[in-house]
This record gives sequence, structure tokens and C-alpha cells, in this order.
Amino acid sequence: MQCITENKLYLLRRSQCEHCGHQLNWYELIPIFSYLFLRGKCSLCKKQIPLKHFIVECIFGGVFVLVIHNTTNHLLVIHLLMISFILPLSIYDIEHYQIPNKILIIMMVCLCIVIYSQYFYVFPFYNQEPFFQFSSTIAFMKISIILLLHLFYFLTKSIGYGDIKLLSILSVGLDPAFFIAMFLMMYIVGGLCAIIFLCYKSEIKKIPFVPFIFAGYILVVLLYDEIHIIFLGGFY
Repeated sequence: MQCITENKLYLLRRSQCEHCGHQLNWYELIPIFSYLFLRGKCSLCKKQIPLKHFIVECIFGGVFVLVIHNTTNHLLVIHLLMISFILPLSIYDIEHYQIPNKILIIMMVCLCIVIYSQYFYVFPFYNQEPFFQFSSTIAFMKISIILLLHLFYFLTKSIGYGDIKLLSILSVGLDPAFFIAMFLMMYIVGGLCAIIFLCYKSEIKKIPFVPFIFAGYILVVLLYDEIHIIFLGGFY
């Protein structure tokens, strides 16, 4: 994530130490275990590796295990792809209060590739007429959601436009019912957190919103059936 958001073309370079520039070996790139093996320090300059890297790796691992355990159909690939982008974006949003367009573009390209491969290679009935009718209905619903998101932004200005762009991309890859449930959950979680923040801090100018999107996404993945019945009445 940090490499992609740099002004220089660092996307294709090898991983390196943030302090001395030492190029990391393969055994220094194993998530979680490398941090523990190196005791949280660079093998060359012995500078401390930020603890946030270790925490994010643990969160990634835990979330991936939960999602894989609770998803058994073709949506697994899309869920893992979404999480691989939303979680780093959550960290970046907390630190910088913005969402890089570079990440959103890469996310959209990857999502389009996955959707294309699923529709035309995973599903054996893609050439049947009912499938195309169903897809047309879903496509209309997704376009409507994107338009409503932009209308919501221009009318309320309650969240940043970067969040709207991220939500629009999510609406493309997710089932409309899943997206609506996620939208409800992220605002419930966000509202509760805002109340807690206001109790401890009287002056809050900005609150990063992507972490709430991530929290809503994970809640719906884990509790979709319950949320679907309680909030949507089982509709669709």
C-alpha cells in the first residue's frame, strides 16, 4: 500500500527496510513469523520495525481465516479480494484521512477481472437466457445504487467523496442485498463509535470512515443470514 501511494514508481521494486534501504530476503517477508523471528528489528541496521506492520499482518490472517471458514461458494474470491484492499485502505485512511485514487483504480481493475472470469468461466449456464435477464436486473440495481450514493454525497456531504468512490466499486462487485446490509452495518458501527469518541473528546473535526466500511463488510460476511432477515426481512 505504501509503495503504491508514493510519488515515485515504487510499485515494482523489491521490499526494503524503511530505515536503511536494505532489500529484504524471502525469509524476511513471511507474514507474522518473520517479525517474530527477527524480533521486530531489521536484520542489517537493527532498527525497530513498526509494530503496526505486525498488527496488520495478524488482522489480515485472522480475517482471512474467518472469511474462508464462513464462505463456501464462488463469492470467496471476491470477499478475499475486497478485504485485501479495504483493510490497507482503512489503515491509510486512519493515518492520512484520504483514499488514494491509485488504489481504487487497481482495485476496480482486479474486480473486473474476477467478475469476468466468474461469469464466463465459472458459471456453466452463462449462455442461458434467464441468466442474462437476471444479470440485467442486477446490473440495473447496481447502477441505481451508484447513482444513489452520489446523490447521498451531494445532499448530505456527511462523508468524503473518496468513500463514495470506494463504496461505488464495492457495489459493482457485491450482491445488492449484501451491499445494502453492509451500508446499514457501517453506519450503525460508525454511529456507535462516534458517540464513544464524543464522550471522550469534545472536538472532533474528522473521523476516518473506511474502517467502518471494513467493519460493516466483515459483520455482513459473518452474520449475513441474521442481518438479512432482521433488516431486510429476507427480501431478495
